[in-house]
Amino acid sequence: MSNPESRRPLVEGLVSQDECISEPQLKEFRMDLEKSLASLEEKAQASRRLTIRSAGIVTLCYVLGFIMNVMHGFTTYEFLAPIWSAVSSISIITCVVVAVRYWTQHRPALERGRIDLQIEMFGELQRQIAGLSSELKSQSK
Repeated sequence: MSNPESRRPLVEGLVSQDECISEPQLKEFRMDLEKSLASLEEKAQASRRLTIRSAGIVTLCYVLGFIMNVMHGFTTYEFLAPIWSAVSSISIITCVVVAVRYWTQHRPALERGRIDLQIEMFGELQRQIAGLSSELKSQSK
């Protein structure tokens, strides 16, 4: 993951190179950035929910397995052992895979998106300040 401070000069340099960027283009860019960030947040939230659900299923499976073992349910109902084993295994694998995917893909992408939006907002503020400054200079002359 790149350092946000190292990206800032690059973004500022790109924006300062093109002075003829219009306000509607900047607003459209910001809206696209916000939509992208909202989409990333939805995906990350879905990953977190799935991780929590699968962890809950794993916990439930082990509690039920313990109860069945104590009550000799696995010896009485032999067909339950493979079902319990399959559900437990699938839940553990799902939990691990989704958690790893969240921490390696969704979370870094969310951080980058938020940083990009902040940089764009700072750039917009700088442009507004520069515009106001030039207006004040023209009015004082």
